[in-house]
Amino acid sequence: MARRLMQRVAGTPIAIDGVQRTVTASIGYCAFPLQPFQMPMSWERAANLVDMALYIAKNQGRNRAVGVLAVQADSPAILAEIEADFESAYTAALVQLAINLGPSA
Repeated sequence: MARRLMQRVAGTPIAIDGVQRTVTASIGYCAFPLQPFQMPMSWERAANLVDMALYIAKNQGRNRAVGVLAVQADSPAILAEIEADFESAYTAALVQLAINLGPSA
């Protein structure tokens, strides 16, 4: 779905001052329930994880979708530690991400 959305956005140029411009999108998403532990979580925590994925998409160059596929957290306390330093958790393989590049401008 994220790939289709990025293609649709990029395929619909907008006019600015009479000039057609291509637009791109950065997207963050999660697949719930999070694997492998399928721990229940609040809407606020779920939205926070999606937001962290969006920031990674923007920090890695924009025009991409980053999805959180799995988190190695079997308790709310461990998940809170991962959230506190999400990029380090990703580097340490505690978070599995899917990174989809958007279409070329």
